Amino acid sequence: MWNNEKCKIVVAIDSGRIIGYSIFSIAPKKEALFMRGGDYLDIDEICIDKDHRRQGIASSIMKYIENYAKKIVIERIVLNMWEFNEEARSFYEKSGFKTYRRYLERCI
Repeated sequence: MWNNEKCKIVVAIDSGRIIGYSIFSIAPKKEALFMRGGDYLDIDEICIDKDHRRQGIASSIMKYIENYAKKIVIERIVLNMWEFNEEARSFYEKSGFKTYRRYLERCI
């Protein structure tokens, strides 16, 4: 990731200690029958130290990512998340994300 120019890492620091971070990258998408094409920002992860959650840190990181996307003229931000992570889903929905597609699995 460090050597990939399309991969970005942003950190939140408090008193010299990392308390949150996000890893995201610019990803190309070819147009397909049911999907529009064009570059987008793909958020790989957002992580906030458990003792610093609900203090606006994730919102600040998300705002940074949005501003970065606008600066490089990218109109879409996407991410994957685990269905069971209700706390993350709530945050993303409050941040304006909507479900675009859903992956299902069946263990046999």
